[in-house]
Amino acid sequence: MTNRNYKIFISYRHDDTADKAEHLLSLLEASGYRGLVSFDKENLDGRFDLEIMRRLDACTDFIAIIGTDTLANIKEEETQWYQKLATCSVEDFPTLEAAFITEKCERRKTYGEKVREEDKRIDFVRLEIARAIAKGKNIIPVVPVNSDIFNFDKLELPDDIKLFNKYQAEKYQDSKNFLFKDILSRVKKRLRTHLHWYRSFIAGIIVLIIVLMLVGVFMGLKWRTEKKTFESLKNMSDYENFQTETWFYGNQCADSIKEFVSLKGTGNVPINDAIARKSNDSIFVDWNKDCSLEQLRVLRKLINNMMLVPKGTFMMGTTREEGLENPLHLEKVENDFYMAKFELTQREWYVVMNDSVTGSDKLPMVDISWNDCMNFINRLNHLTGLVFCLPTEAQWEYAAGYPNKDCRNKGYPDKAKIRYAGSDNPDDVAVYATNKPMEVGSKKPCEREIYDLSGNVAEWCACEDANKRKKYIRGGFYQSASDEVTITYVDSAAGYEGSPTIGMRLVLIRLSLIHISEPTRRS
Repeated sequence: MTNRNYKIFISYRHDDTADKAEHLLSLLEASGYRGLVSFDKENLDGRFDLEIMRRLDACTDFIAIIGTDTLANIKEEETQWYQKLATCSVEDFPTLEAAFITEKCERRKTYGEKVREEDKRIDFVRLEIARAIAKGKNIIPVVPVNSDIFNFDKLELPDDIKLFNKYQAEKYQDSKNFLFKDILSRVKKRLRTHLHWYRSFIAGIIVLIIVLMLVGVFMGLKWRTEKKTFESLKNMSDYENFQTETWFYGNQCADSIKEFVSLKGTGNVPINDAIARKSNDSIFVDWNKDCSLEQLRVLRKLINNMMLVPKGTFMMGTTREEGLENPLHLEKVENDFYMAKFELTQREWYVVMNDSVTGSDKLPMVDISWNDCMNFINRLNHLTGLVFCLPTEAQWEYAAGYPNKDCRNKGYPDKAKIRYAGSDNPDDVAVYATNKPMEVGSKKPCEREIYDLSGNVAEWCACEDANKRKKYIRGGFYQSASDEVTITYVDSAAGYEGSPTIGMRLVLIRLSLIHISEPTRRS
């Protein structure tokens, strides 16, 4: 298919008006229409018939050069076929064309006649005229002057081209001395394809090229350099310094600085889901000057979702089989603390460790060792000036458990505790006995509005065994059985080991609250 943008289509019959068509082409090109006129001897790629259809459909002006024999021998019985071919899509044309030719040949055979070469072709001049009429093109018939043997105005034409001789014809003297010179000006006046815009366009392109050659390369290089620099900016001072230097990113820098100021505010960040609760509970955050914009966005949300766990005394451990590591005993949590509403997500991990937006903001972070968690917490505390840590076992179990009201004060201290974090039914609150973790917060929370303490991913705790070789893990994980996602179930692993089943949950304390008791553990 040609890429030329032909606006004028010349239709002619090769054995009748080919010389006239070529002469008209040369006259039009000399008048400034070079490159705008489709002539079927030029630039025909692919299938001839399909390319002709595409050019005809795309043109504005349709010039049909008619000789005395051009419209002779037109068969009325083929009218319906030409009507179909005139209105079909280019894609459907080959199928219809083949069916038409097959019918013509079969008709010949039916009457015992020999199939001729002309039966294997369609009349393209007739088709072009019919399609130009059907497509509403600007039709300009160019015909010989009326004579005794030819009168264009009185031609009886079939329905597919019946309207053709209703168009105003430009009549020529069929003479070498006057060939088309007498009608060229009239043809040009009737063309809807105008040259002034085309010439202006070409001139504009030339000017644009000159301008781009002078300044385009420089501006392009500067933009690409600034874009790379802008994408590398991190903290507020980076944006402030770059704003004074950039040509292209001044507004974006201003917007980023404005967001920095808004996010940092006075330093007081809503906490304990204060936004959702419409409360005034907040904590002062001493944001590090190196905090990036993405870190501020993510960490403000993380801090807001720290849930208050008031200090208190509770029965820790169980007499049930699943918690033999921890005998039932009275445990006291000395201070209030905040525990994360959700397990730490992939996005939170990567934004703190690498200032990256890698990973999901819904799925829990896994494959992290206890040592990795310490590195993360140190980095988090450096960015916020707060005291984050892993929960002790006492904090974890205290936050997860809640007294069963029916058993309270009835002499059954063990049974007074619900079995799972938020329910005695694991299906309500725990992701377990499955092949992969779910998005955080998919199940119901416990009474303190903390999610996934039972199941989903196991959670590192701050406590270690007596030999200080292994760190304790709480909560069970997505592949665990139901008795392994209870609030009293304890597991352990080496601090340097990571696992696809182990993640972490944060605890936040105020600077003045530094004493945290350790649970009594069976030796």
